[in-house]
Amino acid sequence: MPMAKFVEIGYGVLKPLGDNLRYDLAIEDADGKLWKIQCKTGRSKGEYIEFKTVSYYYHTRAGRTTNGHKSYHGQIDYFAVYCRETK
Repeated sequence: MPMAKFVEIGYGVLKPLGDNLRYDLAIEDADGKLWKIQCKTGRSKGEYIEFKTVSYYYHTRAGRTTNGHKSYHGQIDYFAVYCRETK
C-alpha cells in the first residue's frame, strides 16, 4: 500500500531486487534525492498508530535456535506505516 500512495502523491518509486537490504523501497523526490523507506504494518491504538521499529530474526543451527532484533538506525531514512484501520 505505501508504494501506491507514494506514486499517487508524485514520488518516483524504486523497488530493490532481492531480500537482503535493510529497506523495502526507495523514493525519489522532486529534487532527485533518493530516500530509503522501510515499510511496516501498524495497529491503531486510539490516538496513535503503533508499529515495530526493529526487525526480529530467528536462526536454527545444529539444533539450537537463537533469536533477537536489529535496529534500522542509520540504515533507512523513513518508515512508511500502513494501518488498515485508518487507511
